[in-house]
Amino acid sequence: MSFRIRFYGPRPPNYEKTLKKVYHELSDLYRDLDGRPERLITHTVMLRRGSQDDAPTVHCWGDPDSPGVFHVEYHPKTKWIKL
Repeated sequence: MSFRIRFYGPRPPNYEKTLKKVYHELSDLYRDLDGRPERLITHTVMLRRGSQDDAPTVHCWGDPDSPGVFHVEYHPKTKWIKL
């Protein structure tokens, strides 16, 4: 498996543990995307179990101009909106 992760914004306080969890989820997506992270529209990695509305998350996306790279951004407090 050969992909990179590009982190944006502030890093979480437990960066190594968070990165491991994000990498695990993105590995599954990488296979589903036929090895093309740039095809990912959006994915959210929940960092806490349960239904805590304001729990920390990592938002992930792909960019056609960055083949082989998952872009991710940590959010210490997530605000959910209804569509």
